[in-house]
Amino acid sequence: MSPGQNFPIFRPRQAIGGRGTGDIAACTHIPDDKLCQSPYYGPMATMNVSLPDELKEFVEAQVDKHGYVSNSEFLRELIRREQDRTQLRELVVQGMESGIGSDMDENYFERLRARIRHSGAA
Repeated sequence: MSPGQNFPIFRPRQAIGGRGTGDIAACTHIPDDKLCQSPYYGPMATMNVSLPDELKEFVEAQVDKHGYVSNSEFLRELIRREQDRTQLRELVVQGMESGIGSDMDENYFERLRARIRHSGAA
């Protein structure tokens, strides 16, 4: 096949924080600086982000250091992490607002160990 002719390219994605591990980005033959469509996330919208030179250089360094396919992939990972953190914060607040919990004494931990032993997880 000649350059510019469409054919699938599969690149393993290296994930940070456990997301995307083992995902494969399937792309048609396009220059490396163009965004690949991910079969996992489907069609993607385009958003332009302006960064000072220092942040641009940081993003590019992280892409190289951690094996991301593109700057966009790195930024998507950061956004996913923030989504996870936001969800965790909401769950913590819900837990705090749900009332007084159990006393965490020796009896509490023994009951927890017993539940784990009986569940077959141990």
